[in-house]
Amino acid sequence: MLFYGWLEIEDSHYYLRNPLLLEGNLLTQIYNTWVSAPQSNWMPLTWTLAIAIKSVFGFNALAFHLCSLTLHIANVLLLYRFTQKLALPGVQVLFVTMVFALHPLQVESVAWASSMKGVLSALFALLALNVVEEEKTRSKTLLLSGLFFLCLLSKQTLLALPLVLLCLAHRTNFIERSLRFLPLFLLSVSGLIAALLANRNHPHVHTLEYLWLYPMRVISAIGHYLYKTIVPTQLHPEYQWHASWPLLLLGLIVMAVTILLLARRHPAGGYSAAFIILLMPALGVTASPLEFAADRLIYFPLIFLLIAVSYLFTWVKNQNAALSIVLLLTVLLGFLARNQVQVWSSDKSLCLHTLECTPNHFLAKVNLGLIHARKGEFNEAETILRENVLEHPERLEPVQSLSKVLLAKGEVESAIYIVEEAAERVNNRNDYLIALAQTYQNAGQGEEALKALHLLLEREPQHPVATELIKNITCD
Repeated sequence: MLFYGWLEIEDSHYYLRNPLLLEGNLLTQIYNTWVSAPQSNWMPLTWTLAIAIKSVFGFNALAFHLCSLTLHIANVLLLYRFTQKLALPGVQVLFVTMVFALHPLQVESVAWASSMKGVLSALFALLALNVVEEEKTRSKTLLLSGLFFLCLLSKQTLLALPLVLLCLAHRTNFIERSLRFLPLFLLSVSGLIAALLANRNHPHVHTLEYLWLYPMRVISAIGHYLYKTIVPTQLHPEYQWHASWPLLLLGLIVMAVTILLLARRHPAGGYSAAFIILLMPALGVTASPLEFAADRLIYFPLIFLLIAVSYLFTWVKNQNAALSIVLLLTVLLGFLARNQVQVWSSDKSLCLHTLECTPNHFLAKVNLGLIHARKGEFNEAETILRENVLEHPERLEPVQSLSKVLLAKGEVESAIYIVEEAAERVNNRNDYLIALAQTYQNAGQGEEALKALHLLLEREPQHPVATELIKNITCD
C-alpha cells in the first residue's frame, strides 16, 4: 500500500490504526472526534478532515499529501494578502511570502501527513490575521472568535494567538481592544485545558524536574529556531533538548534585540515579539523532550520572524539589488527544500537521516528495526534492536520491539526472557510489567500474563491498563 511506503513511523498510528477512522459509520466517527483524543491529540476538525479524505480516497498517501499541500498553498496566498495589508514594500512582501513558501523548515509540516493539523490550524489563524487588518474590525469579534475556535479545533499550539492579534489591532486603545478580544482569551484558556486533558496520559510527556529549566528551554529553542532558519542545511525530525550554551546565548541575543526594537518602537520589534510569544505554548512545561524544537512547531510562528527580518531590506537602497537577493535566496531555499523532501520520502530514509545526525537516537533505531521486520528482514531487525537495547538499557521501547521481532521469528523463550530481564533490571516498574504481560499474552501464555498483571495491581490497585488487560485475557 502506497501509504505505508511514505509515512509508516507515526502515521500508522495517526491513520492506519486509528479507531476514529476504522470503527463505526461516518456519523459515529465524527461524533467520536469530539469525545476522544487518539495519540493524545484532541483536534476534532483535523480528525474530521482525515475521516473525509479516507472516506473518499481510502488510505491513499497521495490524497493526504495533496490535502496538506493545498492547505499550504492557501496559507501562502493568505500570507501574501496579509503582508500587503501591512503596507510593506514589495521586496519585503516577496521575501516573506517566498521564504515562508519554500523554507526547508516548512517541509515537515507539509510533507508529513501527521502534521496536517499544523497547516490546517495556520489556515484559520491567517484568516484571523487578515480580518484584524481590515479597516473596520469592531463588529468582527464574533468572526475572529469563530476563526480562532476552528484554529484550536485543528491543533492547540497557537493558544497565544489572541495576544498577537491584540498587539496587531493597534487602531483602538488598549482597554477597548482587550474587551473586544476577551472571548478569544476565554477560548485560549479552554484550549489549554483541552490540551492538558488530552495529554495527561501521553507516554512521552515530560515534566521538567526544575522550574528554572523551562525558561532555559524556551530561550534555547528561540536560538535553535533562529539558527535553523539561517542555516537550514542540517534538519532532522526530532531534537533532544540539552542546555546548549551557544543556543542559549543566541536566544538571549534575540530577546535582547527584540526588547531594544520595542523600546525604539520599531515595527520589527513587535513582529519579533509575536514570534517569541507564539513559541511559548508550543514549548509547554510538559512537552516531550523528543519534540523539542521540532520543525513542525515553527510553521506559523515563522511568519512573524520573517516579517521582522524583512526590515533588513530597508537598508538596501538599490531595489534591483534587493530583488536579486530575494530571488537568489528563493532558488537556494527551493533547492534545500527539495533535498529535505527526499529525507521525508519514506520511513526508512527518515530514520537513516536521523541516525546520521544523531547516531544514538533510540527512537530512530526502534523504527528502523521495525521497518526491517515489516519487510520480513528479521535478522537485520534483531541486530539493530539488540544494539539499541545495549545502548539504552533504561528505555522500554527497544526492549518491546526486540521482543516482538523475536516472537515473529518464533523464538518465544528469547522474547519472554528479554522483557523479564529488563523488568528485573528496573525493579519491575509498572510499564515494564505491562510489557511483560503483553509479551506473555502474545506468546499464548495467558496465566503468566495474569501473574504479571496481578503483581502490578498489588502495587497500584486501580491501574487502568492492567485492569483492561485482565478483562481481555479472561474473555479470551
